[in-house]
Amino acid sequence: MPLAQTNLQLFKQARAAGYDADAVLILRKDYETACFLHAHGMRRSGKPLLCHLVGAASALIADNQDILLVRGLLNHAAYVLGRFPTGARGMRGDHRRWLRGRVGAEVEQLICDYTAYKYSPETVARLAGGNPQSLSGRDRELLVMRLCNDVDDAAEFASVLERSARWRDPSYIENLKALCVALNLEACSAAFGEIAADREDAAWLSPDVITGFLGHRQSVLRYTKATLQDWRRALLG
Repeated sequence: MPLAQTNLQLFKQARAAGYDADAVLILRKDYETACFLHAHGMRRSGKPLLCHLVGAASALIADNQDILLVRGLLNHAAYVLGRFPTGARGMRGDHRRWLRGRVGAEVEQLICDYTAYKYSPETVARLAGGNPQSLSGRDRELLVMRLCNDVDDAAEFASVLERSARWRDPSYIENLKALCVALNLEACSAAFGEIAADREDAAWLSPDVITGFLGHRQSVLRYTKATLQDWRRALLG
């Protein structure tokens, strides 16, 4: 499933899906908020963080989800990775007020709920073996958002390059696909099929292939912390 990776691709996809001009302009403002928070962010695969945010939102549009969820997923990493005007990160009161002023109270609360949502391979396995359709409205929304986030998280060989333990387990992808089928997320279900195929075709990727990067405005303390984290990842594999 081709996912939008730029703001312009996302806007075009939204228009093709039937979004009116006002809705697209709202997405444009939300993207500008994401730019402010994450403009220099990179993922371990070498993919710009902004592209991932757009891709996750794109997966929601592909499965005809509500624009509220699309807006929330476009800024879902705000409190985890975002750098606020204070220069700090985290879900502080002043940060929440700032984000609420940008995206509105309803979307900001959705982002808070998403940040607090308990999601792990164990959760996915339990839900896949149960009845996810019986979930309450908000829990169902958050699960759908997480599934769409995982779609872009793993697409295009990223499941190999990210070097995360959850993607090394084939049953995790199968459980994700089963959840998508149960929740009628046809586009996401197909995407996880493609992701599984990519993993089968990943032999060309050397085990040593990994992207390193340094954040912008790097202080000595942050540089030292990033270096120690890289060493720890190398030791733990």
